[in-house]
Amino acid sequence: MRDKTRCFLIQHGPEQERREFFPNTLCDFDNRMRHFSSKWNEKIHPNGEKFVRYWLLYSNKKDSLFCFCCLLFSTTKTNNFSEISKGFCDWKKLNPRIPEHENSNEHQRCYSDWKNLEKNLKEGKTLDSDLQRVINGKMKKWRDILKVIVDAILFCAKNNLALWGSTEMGKTDENIDHLTKREIVIQDGLPKKKQSPHYTDKSKKFFKFWNP
Repeated sequence: MRDKTRCFLIQHGPEQERREFFPNTLCDFDNRMRHFSSKWNEKIHPNGEKFVRYWLLYSNKKDSLFCFCCLLFSTTKTNNFSEISKGFCDWKKLNPRIPEHENSNEHQRCYSDWKNLEKNLKEGKTLDSDLQRVINGKMKKWRDILKVIVDAILFCAKNNLALWGSTEMGKTDENIDHLTKREIVIQDGLPKKKQSPHYTDKSKKFFKFWNP
């Protein structure tokens, strides 16, 4: 399963089937009709406290049970709860199979991975989130640079100043002085150098790029 799909499913969260009656299935062991019961969606501790088994999912299509976290993170193929093509459907053996699975090391590892990733997604601490922040930072930098360029062009057009070349000797430097006096901020938009030159020097270098 791809990380993107795994993250999407975790953000969406598991959806439990809660209803009074489930379809009956003929049990090969004793030739009786049996079915799943929604009471298994809850776990009752010895002190009477109830906990919802959010990881336990029932599939209408397959009439089987699956473990949400093991489907996402399990590395073994020996557990029916994590087999997407099969699932668990031996209704006679719900007890002890569900508690056994719940207490297994593999399930507890997968459950921990699920909750950790869920927490990181909510807090924006995943690798994808870090990468997205870098991309957003670069996009902002180039938007700022483009804004500086557009501001310079509009200023020149508004004041009838030459942008490429000049028809009068010394006009280019005069245009640059006009632009720097307008306080067009470019030092934050341009790539940084080891030693940042004076603001006016950087402005002249930038605008001389447009007036070679």
